[in-house]
Amino acid sequence: FLRQGGQAVRETVVNVIETLVQDELFNKLSILTGPCLDLERTPVHELVERQATRTPNNIAIEDSQYQLELNYRDCLAQSFLLARHLQTDEGVRPGDIVGVFLPHCADFILANLAIFFCGAAIFPLQVGYTTTTALQVFLQDLKVACVVTNSENVERLPSDPACRVLVLDRPQSKDE
Repeated sequence: FLRQGGQAVRETVVNVIETLVQDELFNKLSILTGPCLDLERTPVHELVERQATRTPNNIAIEDSQYQLELNYRDCLAQSFLLARHLQTDEGVRPGDIVGVFLPHCADFILANLAIFFCGAAIFPLQVGYTTTTALQVFLQDLKVACVVTNSENVERLPSDPACRVLVLDRPQSKDE
């Protein structure tokens, strides 16, 4: 399927991913606040920026895996730092596709925001379900510029992934 469409498939995947992310957030917010909320399809990273301006000290991310809480100010700061690294050190440019091969944790959220800040599209790669062979096909056919992962999952990537790989890792907690 992916090999037949080439550039058309790549563009379709980018559009679908961007729409799904925005639609999912819009639907969740509509359920919580009712139909009076008009987001005008504002990109999620802009919504986070707005919230950080309004309530910088409120908790934005709670991550039980790392026993971590990030407020909006820190969430935005870490996302900007990661976005700058993706652009300057990994060569990510607007319109690129960046794979995210992380479990659902704080780093997953920060990576997604950073990718949006770069103007790139996210291609989420499910850690528990994606095989190495499938990863190879996705990375090659979609011309993924970079994959963001962690040391737990980097070994599951193809040995020659045809793109750059950025490994994110949080320091171990004092208890470990």
